[in-house]
Amino acid sequence: VAGGNQGYTIAELLAVTSIFLVISGVMVSIIYSTLRGSSKTKNTVDIAQNGQYASSVISQIISDSRNVLQINGRDLDDCATTPPPSTSNITPTTIPSFSPPSITLKRIDGGKTILSCQQVGGVDTIASNGASLINTGNLRATNCKFTCSQLVLDPYAVPIVDVSFTLLPVS
Repeated sequence: VAGGNQGYTIAELLAVTSIFLVISGVMVSIIYSTLRGSSKTKNTVDIAQNGQYASSVISQIISDSRNVLQINGRDLDDCATTPPPSTSNITPTTIPSFSPPSITLKRIDGGKTILSCQQVGGVDTIASNGASLINTGNLRATNCKFTCSQLVLDPYAVPIVDVSFTLLPVS
């Protein structure tokens, strides 16, 4: 063609296309990493908020209770048992059971509150009288356990109730 360049060669087009593909690949990986990181951050925040809420509700329920009636569906007179010979004077009462982990508390007004680990809507949760204390759309509760201990030598000692659970994202 006389008079100058009027187009690009195939080599120039291939070079520009390959540079564009490399830059696009780097941008997609950066965007993917950012979105994945924000998802992890959201899960961490959800777990922290739900865990704090459930812990505060459970603490308030336990504080407003008169005594422990049951652990894992088994009746208790109190949380003290005869200690084995070489233990301290605080003895935990953890009663194995085939029922879901639970603790039944007698409230000051005479009513009962049952804290339990159960399935609500097919998701493991920690619940108070059957109402889930966590957002089961995003989270599930695992490793749930209730224990009660009391000074054995002091019949007037206040029972110590321990509630433990782990929150994980629903996968």
